[in-house]
Amino acid sequence: MLDGRWVSLRPVMPEDLGFLYKLLLEPSVGTRYRFYGATPSFEEFAHRAWESVVGQWLVVSKTSHRPVGFTVISSADHRSGTAHFSVVGTPDTWRGAVMMDAMGVFFRYVFWAFPFRRLFAETAEDNLSQFASGSGRFFELEGCRREAIWLRGRYQDLHFLTVSRERWRDVGEPFHRRLMARAGDDGGDRIDEGEATPIEVDAVDLDDRPDPAAIVVPGRSALPAD
Repeated sequence: MLDGRWVSLRPVMPEDLGFLYKLLLEPSVGTRYRFYGATPSFEEFAHRAWESVVGQWLVVSKTSHRPVGFTVISSADHRSGTAHFSVVGTPDTWRGAVMMDAMGVFFRYVFWAFPFRRLFAETAEDNLSQFASGSGRFFELEGCRREAIWLRGRYQDLHFLTVSRERWRDVGEPFHRRLMARAGDDGGDRIDEGEATPIEVDAVDLDDRPDPAAIVVPGRSALPAD
């Protein structure tokens, strides 16, 4: 259930917090996600690492057997059947299909294990164009708060994304299966980390192009806020 073609997911353990902390302090990640450039102490981070978290899973490469990211479901509203999600990838050089695999495994498990109807995430406007092809297919853009976040030297709009159980069942999961099957047909079981320049996006791009990418989807995880 938690195995994909290129990655596997496992629950985050206390010994994994060092990796998570360093990842969230990485400038290319930490300035876009939860810390937004702040540098809380490791003790504060560790103390609050499971606050409001329903579940969080380490993303582990099947090639290198190293952690390459993590996924989180948090801030659940069980009465309305909703929760927030986050998917955070390392700034290393990746193939986009690897993080699509991680996202697919993550959503497949969450919608199987929990009765959530909808999952929410947020992203700044600078990142929106990176995954425009997914709009209306894998997720929906539900709203926007004008100039709600300071990022890259200016105030930016904050956009709200939704992944519904129905959209995942009807569109997302079939797409993930086709992508993985197509990769297998092309001999793509192994994807090595290369030398290309990494690109960060805030949600999976559903174009069939396996562009190098590291993915950051900021939701409302309980990892320490600034």
